[in-house]
Amino acid sequence: MIDTPALNKALARLGELAPQHQTLIPKLALWVGEAGANRLERLSPVWLAQTLGVEVPVAVELLLYAVKAGLLELLWNSHCPMCGSMVHGLATLNQLESNFYCLLCEAEVSNELDDQVEINFALAKELGGSHFDPYQSLENYQFFCFSENLIRSQEFEEHLKHMAQRGFMALEAGAQGRFYTHLEPGQQLRLMSLENDARTWLRAVAGAKSGPVSALLRPEGFETVSVEVAPGELEIEVANLTGQKAGFLLILTDTKMVCEILGHHPSKMRPFVSGKEMLNSQSFRELFPVQNLPLDLSLKLRDLTLLFTDLKGSTELYSRTGDVSAYKLVRRHFELLTQGVKRSGGAIVKTMGDAVMASFSKPAQGLDAAFLMMESLAQLNRSLAGPEAALGLKVGLHSGAAIAVNANQSLDFFGQSVNIAARVQGLAQAGEIWFTRPVFDDPGVQQRLAQWGLKPEPSETWLKGVAGPQAVFRLSGQR
Repeated sequence: MIDTPALNKALARLGELAPQHQTLIPKLALWVGEAGANRLERLSPVWLAQTLGVEVPVAVELLLYAVKAGLLELLWNSHCPMCGSMVHGLATLNQLESNFYCLLCEAEVSNELDDQVEINFALAKELGGSHFDPYQSLENYQFFCFSENLIRSQEFEEHLKHMAQRGFMALEAGAQGRFYTHLEPGQQLRLMSLENDARTWLRAVAGAKSGPVSALLRPEGFETVSVEVAPGELEIEVANLTGQKAGFLLILTDTKMVCEILGHHPSKMRPFVSGKEMLNSQSFRELFPVQNLPLDLSLKLRDLTLLFTDLKGSTELYSRTGDVSAYKLVRRHFELLTQGVKRSGGAIVKTMGDAVMASFSKPAQGLDAAFLMMESLAQLNRSLAGPEAALGLKVGLHSGAAIAVNANQSLDFFGQSVNIAARVQGLAQAGEIWFTRPVFDDPGVQQRLAQWGLKPEPSETWLKGVAGPQAVFRLSGQR
């Protein structure tokens, strides 16, 4: 049951925090009142955007403000790219790990923010929570344990339904239950409790002892990792000793058949908001500037676009215009750069003196931001009293792998890609945008260059701390 007074208070707070979304807030309130328990348990920003008829970034910003207002909670859900199973108990940014083990696939998964971490939202517990019961049915349990963005092929669904799935039950703490099934010689079953990250194997071996098999689930997992059973009819006695309610799946495991089906009919993923996109959200950075992050935070990003800027002659600017005027100009320059980054779908990572470091999910977004910055600065310069106050901007871009790290409880990026982006910026003169081969080769960048009729000037150069000559490209900041 939703706490109506608390809900109304959170909605009023949301209206104060996000007046720009006044037309959407009543729709969100109506949706909360009518939504099913499963949707309040895990709300996809992409799904909400489609429901409200808005762009995904608009829905994301609205939802982030709703978190700030106490209406929702932000979830960072890791999922396996092969089977879509979710990692439970690790739904906040400070709980994410570099790798996780997928119990279903029996494989170590690199937990990259690009693809393996999806952003969802849930009704805040202070408002009553979702009251979603994952153990009410197999359908609920599957929703709870798997990403709803996974689209299995019809062939694989048929395999699961008619061959692999041998049973499901939910047991209260301390309760017992039984599965009854049949195994041919050489077949093997897995008894799994996915939310407890636990499984035990049951293998049909000729000559093995017949009779009921006991499977005891404790907080640390099943008592036995593997049991040999006699072929034929099988009775499995299950006991839940975890201290809390638990779900149990019995699955016939034929690895060869599964690989063959998925090889010919692979699963697909619906679009979702990734962890990388959230880190590259200016709204997220502004609303949640300080995170309770572990000191050793180290999260992988396979492909991140980084942008560095610097002002030409900023030191001389203070001498020419005076401290107060120069400070106001530099602050205004930061505001304009932030606007350009946000409009392009990126985020300001940090400022360093008169310089800015920004991040984007796609190279084309970085290039968009670079031109918006240049155009905003040009417009600002035209409004100034004289050339002595003019600001000259230098921009560098690079795309590559990086690591998200904790820098004084703020999110920063580390790695060679960061170094390269900074070095490329150092090549630029005022009014120039320089970028590397990975940025130039991006299809979105190529499309924009063709659309704007721009031909970057290519060259090769050595960058300090980088092995070998690097291909770089220069553009003037006009399009």
